[in-house]
Amino acid sequence: MLVDWIKHLSSMGQPLSKRTIRTKAELLCGKKPGPWWIIGFLRWHPDIVLGKPAGLDPQHCQSFNKTVVEHHFKLLQQVVEEKEIPWENIYNMDEKSCQ
Repeated sequence: MLVDWIKHLSSMGQPLSKRTIRTKAELLCGKKPGPWWIIGFLRWHPDIVLGKPAGLDPQHCQSFNKTVVEHHFKLLQQVVEEKEIPWENIYNMDEKSCQ
């Protein structure tokens, strides 16, 4: 369960620190892990990534330009007007969370 949680957050661009993982392990197990527990845990799960998220994909940068953004908001405006969606029902969301 802990590994799945770590991988999920990492895939969302929120990699964890050793301290955060230890805290979550303590909450799950009900007792505090030993001082060397995190080292053994990371050796046992070498696919876990700690630290900073990776940089922006260059293909994403190319599609984020004035023409594409203007087109997006024109389409959004069309949908809002056609469906008569009130502004209080419009939310800023991305793949990570609701902003």
